[in-house]
Amino acid sequence: MAEGTDKVELLWNAVLANLAADHHVTPHLLGFAENATPKGVLGDTLYLEVREELTRKKLELNLRISILDALAKLHTDEVTNFAV
Repeated sequence: MAEGTDKVELLWNAVLANLAADHHVTPHLLGFAENATPKGVLGDTLYLEVREELTRKKLELNLRISILDALAKLHTDEVTNFAV
């Protein structure tokens, strides 16, 4: 179980690194992404948990395209989507 958790955390950390390098993502928005906790992968979807509704909205509305682009840059066919 810990191995799967480690893989999910590595995946999310790689996404965060790509977001940090994306000039469309402001430091303010990156902070919201950094507050998300990866919980697992089911099918092609990475599931994230957040504590506040505002964080969920920022991820889904303001960061959706950037997160999907970051996932695509990882060149993995396994995970192509995310849900909060």
